[in-house]
Amino acid sequence: MSAIGGIADMKGREVSFSELDRMRASMSLRGRKRSNAYIGGSVDMIYNSSLPNAFDSDEDVQPAVFERGGYSYALSIDSEELHSHAVFEKYRLCGIDMLGSLGGGFALALYDGERKILLLARDKYGKKPLFYQIHDGKIYFSSELKGIFSAIGQRVNVSREILSLHMSAPMGVYRATNIFCDVCEVLAGECVIFGEFGMSRFRYRENRTQRPNKKEFRGKHKELLRPYPINDVGKISETLNDALIAFDYPQFDVDMPSLCELFEICRKKGKDLVRFEDNTRSKSISYAYERQDRLGALFGISAVGASVRRDEETERYSGSLFPFLRERFFSLDASSKSFLVAVMGEKKLEYLMRRFESEKNKDTEAEVRILGMLCQCVEWARSRELAIRSGCDDAQSALSMM
Repeated sequence: MSAIGGIADMKGREVSFSELDRMRASMSLRGRKRSNAYIGGSVDMIYNSSLPNAFDSDEDVQPAVFERGGYSYALSIDSEELHSHAVFEKYRLCGIDMLGSLGGGFALALYDGERKILLLARDKYGKKPLFYQIHDGKIYFSSELKGIFSAIGQRVNVSREILSLHMSAPMGVYRATNIFCDVCEVLAGECVIFGEFGMSRFRYRENRTQRPNKKEFRGKHKELLRPYPINDVGKISETLNDALIAFDYPQFDVDMPSLCELFEICRKKGKDLVRFEDNTRSKSISYAYERQDRLGALFGISAVGASVRRDEETERYSGSLFPFLRERFFSLDASSKSFLVAVMGEKKLEYLMRRFESEKNKDTEAEVRILGMLCQCVEWARSRELAIRSGCDDAQSALSMM
């Protein structure tokens, strides 16, 4: 597991190292053990890795810097399968057409000093995340949203309407870039190029099937682990907080607490790969990959989710999970409730509170997810010091109390 990021100014202005360092520090989950940086004046890159020998002399040192024909190139790749030297040589030989020949999950950033372009790309299934934002004439890109937000150091522009809808919509309908207005995401199978004369983006490989390669499940791990209910309320609280740290925006599903517990057990046993049943794949493959990547980064384990047959899918939420979340929601202090009003609007919040007042609910899985999302929204906002530009006095006064 690793993280890539960087800041580029295509006009040649020098980039601030303090911004780059804040970006590196914020993405420590994806690379607790090692980090490295490339400083090139107008283009700076960072690379965090959790691989124990990531920067030994016989390993792939990143960001990888190459000199060819008197020009400099810098390359960073978030991947377990690809080696930077092989990717760079393919680029020199084939140009951007080399992207179609790369296999596995990856996100990469390549600066071409000869053409003076910055290239960002992502694998065809979107297994590895990559975001970017243009701010003050500079391009900020990173594996995590928090990397960009930390580097820029300003208030985050959030769509109140989309965040409100995101709370009760089915998983996978809205993505982080729908909620955070200024941030863009490199899509699955997409390449984005920045140069002196502007930006271009295109799909180098169309992802039509949205299905993983079945070969990735063969021979890697014999044991297929299944999420299980957690009945310990204290453990539920602890694993909810773990999930909160892992995700860059409010996100929740009923299996997440048991998955956190499952990953923690595997980490303590020294496993470096976990293959688990994932019933979200049939609902949203993009969400399934996203959760797999974030939780894997949190626990330092490579995670592979396997599809569950529909006739085997069962509700696995704990009987104590709903009342725990319900109690947590109704015990929010005044400032937290004011914050939710600012985020969702008073009418929407009142509707949800009336919905949760009754302990008898027909669709418990949906209720659990909405409650979890609301609780995470408050805590995530506090931990990230999130400020919402909603244009209303109530929102600003609520945020001042956080």
